[in-house]
Amino acid sequence: MQSTSWLRRNVRSVFFATAALVVVGSGLNWWFRPSVPTTILAKVQCVEVHLLPMHADDKDAPDVDQDELHCITTDRALIQVILDVFRSAERATDHKCGASGTIIIRCKDGTAEKLGILPGHDPAFYEYRYGSRINRVKRDPLLVALKALGASRVKLEGP
Repeated sequence: MQSTSWLRRNVRSVFFATAALVVVGSGLNWWFRPSVPTTILAKVQCVEVHLLPMHADDKDAPDVDQDELHCITTDRALIQVILDVFRSAERATDHKCGASGTIIIRCKDGTAEKLGILPGHDPAFYEYRYGSRINRVKRDPLLVALKALGASRVKLEGP
C-alpha cells in the first residue's frame, strides 16, 4: 500500500528516471557493441568484393602490396563463411585510414550493406568500416575467405 502511494506521488520522477536510463543504455549499446551486417544467408543474393591495387615503392615491404580483385559470388557456402567472419566482430578505435577495398553484401530485396575493409594496426586483426563505425575481425578467417574468392595478395599492414 505504501509503495503504490509513493509511486503515485512520484510518477513524473519515475518516468524521467526510466527515460534517462533507456537513453543512456541505448547510447552505451551503440558505443560499445560492434556494428555487423544484419543480413542472414537466406536474404543474400550475392557478395561483391573489390580490392584496390596497392604496390609499395619499397621492395622490402611486401605486406603493403595488394593485387586488384573484382569478384561476385553467389556460392551459398562461401557467403555463409563471409557472414560468419563478420558476426565475430569486436569494436575498434576510430582512425582516419582509408579503405583498401570494399565488400558489398547484396540482398534479394535490392538493399545492400557496404563494408570498407582496412588492414588495421594490429597484426591479429583486420578492420572494417561499416556505417560510421570501425570494427575488427580476426585476420586469418577473413584472409581465408578472401583467398577462396580468388585474392592472391591482400594488404596486411596499415599505412
